[in-house]
Amino acid sequence: MILFHWGTIIGYYDEETDIKILSLCKKHVKSNGKLLITRLANRDTTALIYSFFGGKCSYISYDDNIVVVEEVEFNPITSRMSSKWIYYVRKGRDLMYMDELKYSIRLYSLHELVEIASKAG
Repeated sequence: MILFHWGTIIGYYDEETDIKILSLCKKHVKSNGKLLITRLANRDTTALIYSFFGGKCSYISYDDNIVVVEEVEFNPITSRMSSKWIYYVRKGRDLMYMDELKYSIRLYSLHELVEIASKAG
């Protein structure tokens, strides 16, 4: 069995690369092996949610010392969700900038996942 949990690997590249990844995975399981994709961000659900926010949202998460501001944008035409995570360390009532991380992921709908899995064999 191969397990992809959350956005493990599918979607960070183009569709052709995603098909190659799935093809490589197939080589590592027996003929009756299974591919499980769990908790994957779904394109259709994301498009619905972001239609209420105009395609952009921000989230804040924190613990005792670290604050993370996540700025997310969804493009329904390309089905790509771009995210920027900005990290701050909390010192008293002040936030000191630490670093940031950016990434983009292609979100698939269920029928698209089935299609690329079929193409991968």
